[in-house]
Amino acid sequence: QQLEFIRQTALSVAEDSILIKPVIIDIVRALSRSSADNCRLACEILPRFLASQKFAFSLRLEIVHILFQALINHELSNELLPFLQQNSKIIDNIDLTTFGQLISLIAKTRLSRKFSKQNLIDMIQYLSDLNMPLLSDDMVVLVNKILKQKLGYKNIQDVQIDPRKGVCPCCGNQLTGLNNEELSQLKRHFKSIIFDSNDQYMMDNLTEYHLQLMDFETKILIDDDNNDDNDSKPRYDLIVDGLNVSYRRSKSIVHDKTGLRTFAKVYKVKDIDNQIVTIIEQNRLMYRYERILLIGRQHMKSWFQLKRMCQRHSDCIDLNLLLDRTRDDNYILYAAIQHPRTMILSSDHFKDHQNKFNDWYRNGSLDNDSESNRPNLGLLFKRWIKSRQIRIEQSYRLKYPNQFDTKIHVHHNQESNMPILHIPVVVVPDPYDNDDHEIGWVCAMA
Repeated sequence: QQLEFIRQTALSVAEDSILIKPVIIDIVRALSRSSADNCRLACEILPRFLASQKFAFSLRLEIVHILFQALINHELSNELLPFLQQNSKIIDNIDLTTFGQLISLIAKTRLSRKFSKQNLIDMIQYLSDLNMPLLSDDMVVLVNKILKQKLGYKNIQDVQIDPRKGVCPCCGNQLTGLNNEELSQLKRHFKSIIFDSNDQYMMDNLTEYHLQLMDFETKILIDDDNNDDNDSKPRYDLIVDGLNVSYRRSKSIVHDKTGLRTFAKVYKVKDIDNQIVTIIEQNRLMYRYERILLIGRQHMKSWFQLKRMCQRHSDCIDLNLLLDRTRDDNYILYAAIQHPRTMILSSDHFKDHQNKFNDWYRNGSLDNDSESNRPNLGLLFKRWIKSRQIRIEQSYRLKYPNQFDTKIHVHHNQESNMPILHIPVVVVPDPYDNDDHEIGWVCAMA
């Protein structure tokens, strides 16, 4: 009786001329969780819930996320294929566990007339759209139960792929990241999203902040019409997050007299000044990159070693010190987006900024674009920053990123109907849950 009540309530709400977003979400959540049949019904009446254009896109994102998890939980593999076919490109914010559950469900699905080998290959393509690596146990399931048993792949091996070139030594295929169109979409909206209402308020009411941005743009913006082309030369090859690099670690420790903590960190100018210079010189960045833009704040003027280093290498290092209350991350990212080959040196995870792009994707207004082709700027930003950001590890060593997407790459195979796959696997999970895993690669050929 309860299941039928939920079912009838959902059908009644779907027919209502006035749709209220929180009510719809609660109904879909209750319907999808209550039983497998009701979950199927929720998928069927999804278009009715989205009839209102007022909040159709943001509502669709939330409902799709709910139904996606419910289909996996109820193991509705037959319904999962058409669902992913329609929605794989807008499903986001899933975790490694959910991704593994999805792979296990696909592995349990028997091949039949309704679910052929081609359907299975299509499903792998949809897995690629989710832009996720696999945990090692899930990789075993994918390789043994799907690729080998169901699709007949025979040549599957671990490969070392150069982070910069992205060429597989086994098959010679190139792994790719953002294409020019995707980068152009991200760049088109970048400034208006990065510099939010708080920044706009500062620039509208304080002339010096407005002039600062104008002056900054004259320094970083490239006049070349082909500045989105990988073959063109960037104004700056590397953007250094001066404050993040300087304050990353302090050698000075003082005991807390209150007894509330074992110790407290104290930053001394001498320490932080020495640290940023040591990192840059030890890694020979001025010889690796032709042009470096080091962005900091005005209080760094007194840092003697930093000033001396910049003067000594004035031919390749530009020091740009912003007003002290400026949110320097905005300028760092804004400078880096100007060219597809520009790198960023920072250990910041830029989560606040990714949230800005996620929020725009869910709720932002579009001028010329329709809702159907709204770019997923949250995902584009995540893919971009992961491929351009150099991190600082222990002993001041630098960890260079893979300059291609961490996802299942699907390549056409001229010698077989089965595509060549490059599959990312988490070798060492990020203990801090910042999606900064150490990734290995598997090449699979039929």
